[in-house]
Amino acid sequence: MKDFIPPIIALKQDQKARAKMIRAAKSMRKNCQYGVVPHLEELRRDYRHHHIAYCLLRGRKLEEIEKPGFKNEPDSQYIERIKWMIIGRTKWYIAGIRNRTNMSDDEFEIYCSSRKYLDVSSM
Repeated sequence: MKDFIPPIIALKQDQKARAKMIRAAKSMRKNCQYGVVPHLEELRRDYRHHHIAYCLLRGRKLEEIEKPGFKNEPDSQYIERIKWMIIGRTKWYIAGIRNRTNMSDDEFEIYCSSRKYLDVSSM
């Protein structure tokens, strides 16, 4: 079971890797013509939307996460796709744990609540 990483934790690790890529791309600005780094805006957009999805899954409200500027609203469809991808992976992950253990329903509920898994029962 230690080989598996909970999807919500994997998302956080992916975010850290995206942040490193953004920092590396920003440091290349001086070497690029007109200071425009290819794919930097795409990396930023991806990071922003994954961050919003991560926070929403953890129970935050959109108003608490960010206050977008004029004509800078996040892409809600993209955020929903990210959320459903993580929810699907989390359900699969929890089902895999349940299949590998001989826990009763009560023991399994205690096991899941003691870890930082999403509450996918209501989704």
